[in-house]
Amino acid sequence: MDLFANQKIRVRENVFTYIYRNLPSQGEIFVQIGQEVSPEEILGTSQILAGYRKINLATSLEVSPKDVGMYLKKGLTQRIYKDELLAFKPGGLFSGKKIITAPTDGILDSLDSKTGELRLKFLPHQVNVPAGCFGIVDFIDKARLEVGIRTQATQVFVPLGSGRARAGVLKIISRNNLMNLSNISLALTDHIIVAGSLIYKDALQASVSVGVSGIIVGGINAKDYKGMSGGRVVLPPKMGSDIGVSVLISEGFGSLPIGTDIFDILKKFEGRFAILDGNSNVLNLPSYESSCMEKIKKVSLGQHVTKGRQVTEDTEARTLKQKPPTRAGGSAGGVVSCSLRGCQRSSMSCCSPRSASSPSRRSCRRRMLCP
Repeated sequence: MDLFANQKIRVRENVFTYIYRNLPSQGEIFVQIGQEVSPEEILGTSQILAGYRKINLATSLEVSPKDVGMYLKKGLTQRIYKDELLAFKPGGLFSGKKIITAPTDGILDSLDSKTGELRLKFLPHQVNVPAGCFGIVDFIDKARLEVGIRTQATQVFVPLGSGRARAGVLKIISRNNLMNLSNISLALTDHIIVAGSLIYKDALQASVSVGVSGIIVGGINAKDYKGMSGGRVVLPPKMGSDIGVSVLISEGFGSLPIGTDIFDILKKFEGRFAILDGNSNVLNLPSYESSCMEKIKKVSLGQHVTKGRQVTEDTEARTLKQKPPTRAGGSAGGVVSCSLRGCQRSSMSCCSPRSASSPSRRSCRRRMLCP
């Protein structure tokens, strides 16, 4: 009897690919096409003029929701600045003291006595967007406020995900523990966290409140996943979901430890910059070695390579003679034609149906070159 095994590629190391960096709102892009960039280099800046964040102080202070107001160090409608003391609870006989600082500049807008959630309204502030990787700027889409960087990275692919592309510093909490509300704190703001074998709904909600960028977890309850993805397990092409935090599920439904093949890579990049795209089911881990620039200079990704596509390190080096593609609606032409199968694709979605004269009726799969 023949035995079948899942042979899908889960990890690609040291591949050349595009990484996309977006300004969060209207602003100015500083870099130019062809410019070499380093991780700390600022690509552009924008102004955040509106928005708010909810902080569950009852959970963080471990007190009843109706008692949260006793521990606030600022009154409602007052301004508070990032890292300023927001709430303080003295230590007791069986518990230590609790210190809560403001995650961002803002105004204390309201406090819900039923849930213990404080609503913090953002103050207008400037946001600088760093490159986050070594690479070369291949294209700029000013309409989408997007910069495409050719770089070298390790990519992790998973079967399930949700949420738009978000960036952050990778932090490992656990490989096989259960992730609940008590594991989420303000210290995880702007981080991509490795959360163990299962994450509960209350932990997902708390992650949104504290501003976690992304979550990587082995398993999830099917009901919670459908809640994130609009009641579906598989979303139709060109559709995505977003609940305020991006999530990757590496194994499937239920309590499942993250596979060692993926976890070993995550340990290698802990504390490094990463980009998690839940809707594309991929984690990009840019190379942190400056020596990769010499290899990047020698490689062209070619006109048929768009978001999520890559070539391996031993690909024959070619000179850059063609204008690189952008996403649909971009300034450099968003649709890329495939000469192998006669299909057309954009960098945001699967290929459109093939013509009747195509050699094969199979449709192209996302993130894969035509078979």
